Amino acid sequence: MELRHYKFNRITLDPDKCFGKPCIRGLRMPVALILSCLSSGMTITLVLSLLLLFTGACSPKVALVTPTVVPTPVNTSTPEPTVTEIVAPASVPTSSLFLKSPQVFEPVATFQVGLGDLDGDGDLDAVFANMGSHSQVWLNDGAGSFTDAQQSLTQQGHGVGIGDLDGDGDLDLLIACASLDGSHRPSVVYLNDGKANFSAGQNLEDRSLSANSVDLIDINGDGHLDACVQYYELPYRVYLNDGKGTFNEGDIAFLEDMELAWGDLDSDGDVDVFAKELGKGYKALLNDGTGRFKDHWQMPDSTVDYGYRSVALGDIDSDGDLDAFVTNGSREAGYSTLALLNDGSGGFTDNGQNLPAVIKAWVELGDLNGDKQLDVFMAIIRQPHQVWINDGKGHFSDSALRLEGDSGTRGCTLGDLDKDGDLDIFVASFFGGSNAVWFNQTK
Repeated sequence: MELRHYKFNRITLDPDKCFGKPCIRGLRMPVALILSCLSSGMTITLVLSLLLLFTGACSPKVALVTPTVVPTPVNTSTPEPTVTEIVAPASVPTSSLFLKSPQVFEPVATFQVGLGDLDGDGDLDAVFANMGSHSQVWLNDGAGSFTDAQQSLTQQGHGVGIGDLDGDGDLDLLIACASLDGSHRPSVVYLNDGKANFSAGQNLEDRSLSANSVDLIDINGDGHLDACVQYYELPYRVYLNDGKGTFNEGDIAFLEDMELAWGDLDSDGDVDVFAKELGKGYKALLNDGTGRFKDHWQMPDSTVDYGYRSVALGDIDSDGDLDAFVTNGSREAGYSTLALLNDGSGGFTDNGQNLPAVIKAWVELGDLNGDKQLDVFMAIIRQPHQVWINDGKGHFSDSALRLEGDSGTRGCTLGDLDKDGDLDIFVASFFGGSNAVWFNQTK
């Protein structure tokens, strides 16, 4: 049996984001005390819990909770996973534990990771939109281990959309390309042969522009996936699909100072837009079913900042319509974080919860603790990533879980990577680190 020794340098309680409850700042626990408790058979989680109990801390956020795992020498070639332990407030219904995959990806400046079953074998494969090298396809073995398919897709990839673009039943790609050091490349469509072999199709003739992200949605109601591409300091452009994977630029335009999130906000069967306007506030624009959008609702907020995927849409209060979870933050400062509840017609109301501000974050909604409610995962630039737990009514509590990140963190994607029935996390690193998979151990 292998012995493990957990080594902590310090444990710090951070009171800044405890949802208004008092906490203790700067608490330190000596290494000797930890070792003494462990030698008596106590678990790490129990040691921390007792410490918090006796100090009276309330809903603490543990800033340095990730232990360094130092195994005794064993004859094995399989690397040990990094372990992140949860120390959660008692009121938070979670016992989730995420394990970092032992697989190490070569750093390739990935802005976004897209997930989909590319080879038709029933598991989620990955596409890396890489700026620093060719974009890549990685095939999943079903257990969450990925193999490079050795396909060199376009360079300067910044965003990726995955969907059936030519109507043949498999998943194709559209990779949005950004400018880099004076080099310009067009965004490119890749068509799948059904076995994850991709051939380059049309480019979007946007070589002179610099694309940041792409969404694939049926904008005009013809049953085909269209593309909405966000460009750097330029208006969004909409490209309409003819159903065979060929795109023509439409006459639908959105302002460059907006960030868009797509979803059926009024439950009429077409895709609408939730928009953030820089320094102004929020809007809901409703689709008439043919791709014509009309302002329906707005809410002022002078602190609005925008980025990439800082808004996530989902039914957070369990009433059957799409609500909005919104963050606002720059690289240096965090502003308003809001849970906006939909009235069913595309009008939104702040639920009134005083949520902590975060700096620039990529936000995803998904059930992370197995209670069938949509929780929040935030990949935060230059900070550990966070999980907030939903009570089912759209009120969120910080789980205290922190997943290690790096200074270059950008996109994140949720999906069941190891086919065990819960949502895992794939995080992209744009610079300074490697892409990472975190396995959810809830099931």
